[in-house]
Amino acid sequence: MSAQTLQITSRRSSTETRRPNDLHRGFIAGIILLVGLAGFCRGDLVIESTDGPVTSGEIAGFKQFMSAAVYRGDNNHNNMVYGKAGDAAEALGLMYEITRDRQILDQFVKLADIMIAGRNDPVKGRILWTGNRELAWPNDPDSTDQYLYAGEENGDVIGHICYCAKLILDEKSLWSEKCPGGGTYLDRAKTYVRECDRTIDSYLLPNFVNAENDLYRSPTSPLFARLGDRAARSIGKSVPWNQQMMLNNGFQRLAECHAILGDDPKRVARYDAIVKASCDAFLASLVHYEVKGHDCVKWSYAADDKTLHYVEDAAHGGYDLLLYRCYYSGRYGIKKESLIPLANTVMYVINRGDGTFATRVDGVSKGAPATSLRPTYLRMCAFLPDLWPIASKPALKRAKQEPLLTAEILWMKYYRNRGKFPEPGE
Repeated sequence: MSAQTLQITSRRSSTETRRPNDLHRGFIAGIILLVGLAGFCRGDLVIESTDGPVTSGEIAGFKQFMSAAVYRGDNNHNNMVYGKAGDAAEALGLMYEITRDRQILDQFVKLADIMIAGRNDPVKGRILWTGNRELAWPNDPDSTDQYLYAGEENGDVIGHICYCAKLILDEKSLWSEKCPGGGTYLDRAKTYVRECDRTIDSYLLPNFVNAENDLYRSPTSPLFARLGDRAARSIGKSVPWNQQMMLNNGFQRLAECHAILGDDPKRVARYDAIVKASCDAFLASLVHYEVKGHDCVKWSYAADDKTLHYVEDAAHGGYDLLLYRCYYSGRYGIKKESLIPLANTVMYVINRGDGTFATRVDGVSKGAPATSLRPTYLRMCAFLPDLWPIASKPALKRAKQEPLLTAEILWMKYYRNRGKFPEPGE
Protein backbone atom coordinates (compact mmCIF):
# COMPACT_ATOMS: atom_id res chain seq x y z
CA MET A 1 0.00 0.00 0.00
CA SER A 2 1.44 3.37 -0.98
CA ALA A 3 1.82 6.20 1.51
CA GLN A 4 -1.00 8.07 -0.22
CA THR A 5 -3.53 5.24 0.15
CA LEU A 6 -6.48 5.77 2.48
CA GLN A 7 -7.77 2.43 3.65
CA ILE A 8 -11.41 1.67 4.45
CA THR A 9 -11.63 -1.13 7.01
CA SER A 10 -14.53 -3.57 6.92
CA ARG A 11 -17.15 -3.30 9.65
CA ARG A 12 -17.51 -7.08 9.89
CA SER A 13 -14.85 -9.75 9.62
CA SER A 14 -15.25 -12.38 6.92
CA THR A 15 -16.85 -15.71 7.79
CA GLU A 16 -15.02 -17.54 5.02
CA THR A 17 -12.64 -20.39 5.93
CA ARG A 18 -9.08 -19.59 4.87
CA ARG A 19 -6.57 -22.05 3.49
CA PRO A 20 -3.20 -22.29 5.32
CA ASN A 21 -1.48 -20.20 2.63
CA ASP A 22 -4.13 -17.50 2.98
CA LEU A 23 -3.59 -17.45 6.73
CA HIS A 24 0.14 -17.13 6.24
CA ARG A 25 -0.29 -14.25 3.80
CA GLY A 26 -2.75 -12.59 6.18
CA PHE A 27 -0.27 -12.95 9.05
CA ILE A 28 2.52 -11.36 7.01
CA ALA A 29 0.19 -8.57 5.88
CA GLY A 30 -0.76 -7.95 9.49
CA ILE A 31 2.89 -7.61 10.48
CA ILE A 32 3.47 -5.14 7.64
CA LEU A 33 0.43 -3.10 8.72
CA LEU A 34 1.57 -3.05 12.36
CA VAL A 35 5.05 -1.93 11.33
CA GLY A 36 3.50 0.81 9.22
CA LEU A 37 1.30 1.97 12.06
CA ALA A 38 4.25 1.94 14.44
CA GLY A 39 6.11 4.24 12.07
CA PHE A 40 3.02 6.45 11.88
CA CYS A 41 2.88 6.73 15.65
CA ARG A 42 6.58 7.58 15.92
CA GLY A 43 6.33 10.42 13.40
CA ASP A 44 5.33 13.81 14.75
CA LEU A 45 3.59 16.76 13.26
CA VAL A 46 5.86 19.78 13.07
CA ILE A 47 5.43 23.21 14.64
CA GLU A 48 8.72 25.08 14.49
CA SER A 49 7.42 28.16 16.30
CA THR A 50 4.15 29.79 17.29
CA ASP A 51 5.03 33.05 15.55
CA GLY A 52 6.30 34.08 12.15
CA PRO A 53 5.34 32.61 8.78
CA VAL A 54 4.20 29.03 8.34
CA THR A 55 7.31 27.19 7.14
CA SER A 56 7.87 24.65 4.40
CA GLY A 57 8.95 22.18 7.09
CA GLU A 58 5.66 22.57 8.94
CA ILE A 59 3.67 22.02 5.75
CA ALA A 60 5.77 19.03 4.71
CA GLY A 61 5.46 17.51 8.18
CA PHE A 62 1.69 17.85 8.06
CA LYS A 63 1.43 16.30 4.60
CA GLN A 64 3.65 13.39 5.54
CA PHE A 65 1.76 12.70 8.77
CA MET A 66 -1.63 12.81 7.06
CA SER A 67 -0.56 10.69 4.09
CA ALA A 68 0.28 7.85 6.48
CA ALA A 69 -3.10 7.96 8.22
CA VAL A 70 -5.55 5.08 7.92
CA TYR A 71 -9.24 5.90 8.42
CA ARG A 72 -12.04 3.55 9.31
CA GLY A 73 -15.02 3.52 6.98
CA ASP A 74 -17.66 3.82 9.70
CA ASN A 75 -18.86 6.40 12.20
CA ASN A 76 -18.72 4.12 15.23
CA HIS A 77 -18.00 6.13 18.38
CA ASN A 78 -18.33 9.32 16.31
CA ASN A 79 -15.23 8.56 14.26
CA MET A 80 -16.50 10.85 11.48
CA VAL A 81 -17.73 13.55 13.85
CA TYR A 82 -14.96 14.45 16.31
CA GLY A 83 -12.99 11.21 16.13
CA LYS A 84 -9.94 10.54 14.02
CA ALA A 85 -11.66 10.97 10.65
CA GLY A 86 -13.74 14.00 11.65
CA ASP A 87 -10.80 15.90 13.13
CA ALA A 88 -8.64 15.00 10.13
CA ALA A 89 -11.21 16.48 7.76
CA GLU A 90 -11.23 19.83 9.53
CA ALA A 91 -7.43 19.79 9.80
CA LEU A 92 -7.02 19.16 6.07
CA GLY A 93 -9.45 21.94 5.26
CA LEU A 94 -7.71 24.47 7.48
CA MET A 95 -4.30 23.60 6.05
CA TYR A 96 -5.56 23.84 2.50
CA GLU A 97 -6.99 27.28 3.27
CA ILE A 98 -3.55 28.62 4.18
CA THR A 99 -1.38 26.66 1.71
CA ARG A 100 -3.52 25.94 -1.39
CA ASP A 101 -1.43 22.78 -1.68
CA ARG A 102 -3.20 20.42 -4.08
CA GLN A 103 -1.88 17.32 -2.33
CA ILE A 104 -3.63 18.40 0.86
CA LEU A 105 -6.89 18.95 -1.02
CA ASP A 106 -6.59 15.54 -2.65
CA GLN A 107 -6.10 13.93 0.75
CA PHE A 108 -9.29 15.68 1.86
CA VAL A 109 -11.16 14.42 -1.22
CA LYS A 110 -10.17 10.84 -0.45
CA LEU A 111 -11.34 11.23 3.14
CA ALA A 112 -14.64 12.81 2.08
CA ASP A 113 -15.15 9.87 -0.28
CA ILE A 114 -14.68 7.51 2.68
CA MET A 115 -17.27 9.44 4.66
CA ILE A 116 -19.84 9.30 1.86
CA ALA A 117 -19.19 5.58 1.38
CA GLY A 118 -19.60 5.00 5.13
CA ARG A 119 -23.17 6.26 5.22
CA ASN A 120 -25.94 3.77 5.99
CA ASP A 121 -27.09 1.93 2.86
CA PRO A 122 -30.79 2.57 2.12
CA VAL A 123 -31.27 -0.97 0.74
CA LYS A 124 -29.01 -3.24 2.76
CA GLY A 125 -28.04 -1.02 5.69
CA ARG A 126 -29.07 -0.88 9.32
CA ILE A 127 -32.69 -0.27 10.30
CA LEU A 128 -32.61 2.67 12.72
CA TRP A 129 -34.99 3.86 15.44
CA THR A 130 -37.41 5.20 12.82
CA GLY A 131 -37.96 1.70 11.46
CA ASN A 132 -36.25 2.67 8.20
CA ARG A 133 -32.81 2.31 6.67
CA GLU A 134 -32.08 5.99 6.96
CA LEU A 135 -29.42 7.83 4.93
CA ALA A 136 -27.50 8.57 8.11
CA TRP A 137 -24.23 7.76 9.85
CA PRO A 138 -24.99 5.53 12.88
CA ASN A 139 -22.78 6.27 15.86
CA ASP A 140 -22.55 2.87 17.53
CA PRO A 141 -21.52 -0.63 16.46
CA ASP A 142 -24.17 -3.22 15.67
CA SER A 143 -23.26 -5.12 18.82
CA THR A 144 -24.25 -2.31 21.22
CA ASP A 145 -27.63 -1.49 22.72
CA GLN A 146 -27.57 1.86 20.86
CA TYR A 147 -27.29 0.36 17.36
CA LEU A 148 -30.60 2.04 16.41
CA TYR A 149 -29.19 5.51 17.07
CA ALA A 150 -28.11 8.20 14.64
CA GLY A 151 -28.46 11.72 15.92
CA GLU A 152 -27.62 15.38 15.63
CA GLU A 153 -23.96 14.49 15.19
CA ASN A 154 -24.80 13.65 11.59
CA GLY A 155 -24.80 17.36 10.86
CA ASP A 156 -21.10 17.45 11.60
CA VAL A 157 -20.33 14.62 9.18
CA ILE A 158 -22.20 16.55 6.50
CA GLY A 159 -20.29 19.69 7.46
CA HIS A 160 -16.91 17.96 7.08
CA ILE A 161 -17.84 16.58 3.66
CA CYS A 162 -19.21 19.91 2.46
CA TYR A 163 -16.16 21.75 3.75
CA CYS A 164 -14.27 19.84 1.06
CA ALA A 165 -16.97 20.70 -1.49
CA LYS A 166 -16.83 24.39 -0.58
CA LEU A 167 -13.05 24.55 -0.90
CA ILE A 168 -13.39 23.14 -4.41
CA LEU A 169 -16.28 25.42 -5.36
CA ASP A 170 -14.38 28.47 -4.10
CA GLU A 171 -11.73 27.88 -6.80
CA LYS A 172 -13.31 27.83 -10.24
CA SER A 173 -9.90 27.14 -11.78
CA LEU A 174 -10.18 23.65 -10.27
CA TRP A 175 -13.59 22.78 -11.60
CA SER A 176 -12.64 21.23 -14.94
CA GLU A 177 -9.53 19.45 -13.70
CA LYS A 178 -9.43 15.71 -13.05
CA CYS A 179 -10.16 14.69 -9.48
CA PRO A 180 -8.70 11.64 -7.68
CA GLY A 181 -11.04 8.71 -8.22
CA GLY A 182 -12.44 9.94 -11.54
CA GLY A 183 -14.43 12.84 -12.92
CA THR A 184 -13.71 16.50 -12.36
CA TYR A 185 -13.40 18.38 -9.10
CA LEU A 186 -16.71 20.08 -9.88
CA ASP A 187 -18.36 16.70 -10.38
CA ARG A 188 -17.07 15.56 -7.01
CA ALA A 189 -18.19 18.71 -5.19
CA LYS A 190 -21.67 18.45 -6.69
CA THR A 191 -21.85 14.79 -5.65
CA TYR A 192 -21.01 15.70 -2.06
CA VAL A 193 -23.65 18.44 -2.04
CA ARG A 194 -26.33 16.27 -3.64
CA GLU A 195 -25.77 13.34 -1.30
CA CYS A 196 -25.67 15.50 1.82
CA ASP A 197 -28.91 17.23 0.77
CA ARG A 198 -30.50 13.78 0.63
CA THR A 199 -29.62 13.16 4.28
CA ILE A 200 -30.86 16.62 5.24
CA ASP A 201 -34.17 16.14 3.41
CA SER A 202 -34.90 12.58 4.48
CA TYR A 203 -33.55 12.49 8.02
CA LEU A 204 -32.38 15.69 9.69
CA LEU A 205 -35.11 18.14 8.65
CA PRO A 206 -38.04 15.84 9.48
CA ASN A 207 -36.65 14.70 12.81
CA PHE A 208 -34.46 17.43 14.31
CA VAL A 209 -35.84 20.79 13.14
CA ASN A 210 -39.04 22.43 14.37
CA ALA A 211 -40.68 23.65 11.16
CA GLU A 212 -42.63 26.31 13.05
CA ASN A 213 -39.64 28.28 14.36
CA ASP A 214 -36.57 26.70 12.65
CA LEU A 215 -35.10 25.72 16.04
CA TYR A 216 -33.45 22.38 16.64
CA ARG A 217 -35.26 19.90 18.85
CA SER A 218 -35.07 16.18 19.53
CA PRO A 219 -37.45 13.96 17.56
CA THR A 220 -41.09 14.14 18.62
CA SER A 221 -41.90 10.61 17.48
CA PRO A 222 -42.54 8.08 20.27
CA LEU A 223 -40.34 5.72 18.27
CA PHE A 224 -37.36 7.72 19.55
CA ALA A 225 -37.98 6.18 22.97
CA ARG A 226 -36.63 2.91 21.54
CA LEU A 227 -33.22 4.31 22.41
CA GLY A 228 -33.91 4.17 26.15
CA ASP A 229 -35.02 6.35 29.05
CA ARG A 230 -32.68 9.22 28.26
CA ALA A 231 -34.00 9.50 24.73
CA ALA A 232 -37.57 9.21 25.97
CA ARG A 233 -37.03 12.14 28.34
CA SER A 234 -35.58 14.28 25.54
CA ILE A 235 -38.45 13.85 23.08
CA GLY A 236 -39.37 17.25 21.67
CA LYS A 237 -36.83 19.13 23.81
CA SER A 238 -34.22 21.58 22.53
CA VAL A 239 -30.97 20.10 21.29
CA PRO A 240 -27.89 20.85 23.49
CA TRP A 241 -25.71 23.68 22.23
CA ASN A 242 -22.73 21.55 21.21
CA GLN A 243 -24.98 19.37 19.05
CA GLN A 244 -26.61 22.47 17.59
CA MET A 245 -23.19 23.56 16.38
CA MET A 246 -22.78 20.14 14.76
CA LEU A 247 -26.04 20.61 12.91
CA ASN A 248 -25.08 24.18 12.03
CA ASN A 249 -21.90 22.87 10.44
CA GLY A 250 -23.90 20.83 7.95
CA PHE A 251 -26.58 23.39 7.18
CA GLN A 252 -24.14 26.30 6.90
CA ARG A 253 -21.64 24.62 4.60
CA LEU A 254 -24.39 23.26 2.39
CA ALA A 255 -25.90 26.75 2.17
CA GLU A 256 -22.49 28.15 1.19
CA CYS A 257 -22.05 25.50 -1.50
CA HIS A 258 -25.48 26.11 -3.01
CA ALA A 259 -24.90 29.87 -2.89
CA ILE A 260 -21.72 29.46 -4.96
CA LEU A 261 -23.45 27.13 -7.40
CA GLY A 262 -26.50 29.42 -7.59
CA ASP A 263 -28.68 26.36 -8.11
CA ASP A 264 -31.28 26.47 -5.32
CA PRO A 265 -32.01 29.87 -3.66
CA LYS A 266 -34.95 28.49 -1.67
CA ARG A 267 -32.80 25.80 -0.13
CA VAL A 268 -30.11 28.35 0.75
CA ALA A 269 -32.69 30.57 2.46
CA ARG A 270 -34.09 27.61 4.41
CA TYR A 271 -30.71 26.41 5.60
CA ASP A 272 -29.58 29.92 6.53
CA ALA A 273 -32.77 30.56 8.50
CA ILE A 274 -32.14 27.43 10.57
CA VAL A 275 -28.52 28.32 11.35
CA LYS A 276 -29.43 31.92 12.21
CA ALA A 277 -32.17 30.78 14.59
CA SER A 278 -29.65 28.60 16.43
CA CYS A 279 -26.98 31.32 16.61
CA ASP A 280 -29.44 33.92 17.85
CA ALA A 281 -30.76 31.55 20.51
CA PHE A 282 -27.26 30.69 21.73
CA LEU A 283 -26.18 34.32 22.01
CA ALA A 284 -29.41 35.14 23.86
CA SER A 285 -28.70 32.34 26.37
CA LEU A 286 -25.33 33.74 27.48
CA VAL A 287 -25.27 35.20 30.99
CA HIS A 288 -22.94 38.21 31.08
CA TYR A 289 -20.92 39.19 34.13
CA GLU A 290 -17.79 41.19 34.82
CA VAL A 291 -14.39 39.72 35.67
CA LYS A 292 -11.55 42.18 36.34
CA GLY A 293 -13.35 44.77 34.27
CA HIS A 294 -13.94 42.43 31.34
CA ASP A 295 -17.28 41.32 29.93
CA CYS A 296 -17.39 37.53 30.38
CA VAL A 297 -20.15 34.96 29.94
CA LYS A 298 -21.34 31.61 31.20
CA TRP A 299 -23.96 29.31 29.79
CA SER A 300 -25.54 25.90 30.15
CA TYR A 301 -25.00 22.64 28.34
CA ALA A 302 -28.75 22.39 27.73
CA ALA A 303 -30.56 24.97 25.64
CA ASP A 304 -33.66 24.57 27.84
CA ASP A 305 -31.73 25.19 31.09
CA LYS A 306 -32.57 28.78 31.98
CA THR A 307 -31.16 28.53 35.54
CA LEU A 308 -27.69 27.29 34.51
CA HIS A 309 -28.13 24.15 36.55
CA TYR A 310 -25.91 22.33 34.05
CA VAL A 311 -23.10 24.82 33.46
CA GLU A 312 -21.28 23.94 30.25
CA ASP A 313 -18.04 21.99 30.54
CA ALA A 314 -14.95 22.89 28.57
CA ALA A 315 -15.12 19.82 26.32
CA HIS A 316 -18.63 20.54 25.03
CA GLY A 317 -17.85 24.26 25.17
CA GLY A 318 -15.19 23.73 22.52
CA TYR A 319 -17.98 22.88 20.11
CA ASP A 320 -20.12 25.82 21.28
CA LEU A 321 -17.28 28.15 20.33
CA LEU A 322 -17.65 27.02 16.72
CA LEU A 323 -20.07 29.91 16.60
CA TYR A 324 -17.03 31.65 15.14
CA ARG A 325 -17.50 29.57 11.99
CA CYS A 326 -20.92 31.17 11.57
CA TYR A 327 -19.38 34.60 12.26
CA TYR A 328 -16.71 34.23 9.58
CA SER A 329 -19.32 33.21 7.02
CA GLY A 330 -20.88 36.67 7.26
CA ARG A 331 -24.28 35.10 6.70
CA TYR A 332 -25.97 35.40 10.09
CA GLY A 333 -25.46 38.96 11.30
CA ILE A 334 -23.06 38.00 14.09
CA LYS A 335 -20.85 40.88 15.15
CA LYS A 336 -17.28 40.65 16.38
CA GLU A 337 -18.46 42.30 19.59
CA SER A 338 -20.59 39.22 20.29
CA LEU A 339 -17.53 36.95 20.26
CA ILE A 340 -15.26 39.09 22.44
CA PRO A 341 -17.04 38.07 25.69
CA LEU A 342 -16.41 34.42 24.77
CA ALA A 343 -12.71 35.20 24.24
CA ASN A 344 -12.66 37.09 27.55
CA THR A 345 -14.13 34.03 29.25
CA VAL A 346 -11.30 31.86 27.97
CA MET A 347 -8.70 34.42 29.05
CA TYR A 348 -10.03 35.56 32.41
CA VAL A 349 -12.15 32.66 33.62
CA ILE A 350 -11.08 29.33 32.07
CA ASN A 351 -7.40 30.32 32.14
CA ARG A 352 -6.35 29.85 35.78
CA GLY A 353 -3.15 31.87 35.43
CA ASP A 354 -0.87 29.02 36.54
CA GLY A 355 -0.54 27.17 33.25
CA THR A 356 -3.73 25.17 33.74
CA PHE A 357 -7.31 25.61 32.58
CA ALA A 358 -10.68 25.07 34.24
CA THR A 359 -12.82 22.21 33.02
CA ARG A 360 -16.03 24.30 33.07
CA VAL A 361 -16.77 27.61 31.39
CA ASP A 362 -17.50 29.27 34.75
CA GLY A 363 -13.95 28.63 35.95
CA VAL A 364 -14.77 25.60 38.09
CA SER A 365 -12.87 22.35 37.62
CA LYS A 366 -14.37 18.94 38.17
CA GLY A 367 -11.34 16.87 38.99
CA ALA A 368 -7.89 18.04 37.98
CA PRO A 369 -7.70 21.13 35.77
CA ALA A 370 -6.60 20.73 32.16
CA THR A 371 -3.02 21.37 31.10
CA SER A 372 -4.01 22.76 27.69
CA LEU A 373 -7.03 23.98 25.76
CA ARG A 374 -8.91 22.06 23.12
CA PRO A 375 -8.24 23.00 19.47
CA THR A 376 -11.24 25.27 18.83
CA TYR A 377 -10.38 27.49 21.80
CA LEU A 378 -7.30 28.74 19.99
CA ARG A 379 -9.46 30.61 17.50
CA MET A 380 -10.52 32.95 20.33
CA CYS A 381 -7.01 34.40 20.09
CA ALA A 382 -8.10 36.15 16.90
CA PHE A 383 -10.40 38.28 19.05
CA LEU A 384 -8.03 38.63 22.02
CA PRO A 385 -4.37 38.54 20.87
CA ASP A 386 -2.96 38.48 24.41
CA LEU A 387 -4.46 35.01 24.78
CA TRP A 388 -2.19 33.53 22.08
CA PRO A 389 0.92 32.64 24.14
CA ILE A 390 -1.27 31.38 26.97
CA ALA A 391 -3.27 29.12 24.67
CA SER A 392 -0.70 28.03 22.08
CA LYS A 393 2.42 27.11 24.01
CA PRO A 394 0.82 24.56 26.39
CA ALA A 395 -0.75 22.88 23.33
CA LEU A 396 2.53 22.19 21.53
CA LYS A 397 3.22 18.82 23.16
CA ARG A 398 -0.23 17.45 22.36
CA ALA A 399 -0.14 18.93 18.88
CA LYS A 400 2.65 16.57 17.83
CA GLN A 401 0.10 13.77 17.40
CA GLU A 402 -3.12 15.77 16.91
CA PRO A 403 -3.67 17.03 13.35
CA LEU A 404 -6.56 19.35 14.20
CA LEU A 405 -4.67 21.02 17.04
CA THR A 406 -1.64 21.46 14.78
CA ALA A 407 -3.80 22.86 11.97
CA GLU A 408 -5.50 25.34 14.31
CA ILE A 409 -2.12 26.55 15.58
CA LEU A 410 -0.71 26.91 12.06
CA TRP A 411 -3.92 28.61 10.80
CA MET A 412 -3.65 31.14 13.61
CA LYS A 413 0.08 31.54 13.04
CA TYR A 414 -0.51 32.23 9.34
CA TYR A 415 -3.03 35.00 9.92
CA ARG A 416 -1.16 36.49 12.87
CA ASN A 417 1.90 36.79 10.65
CA ARG A 418 -0.21 38.49 7.98
CA GLY A 419 -1.38 40.96 10.60
CA LYS A 420 -5.00 40.56 9.54
CA PHE A 421 -7.61 37.88 10.06
CA PRO A 422 -10.33 37.13 7.50
CA GLU A 423 -13.30 39.44 7.55
CA PRO A 424 -16.82 37.99 7.68
CA GLY A 425 -17.85 36.84 4.24
CA GLU A 426 -14.34 36.74 2.76
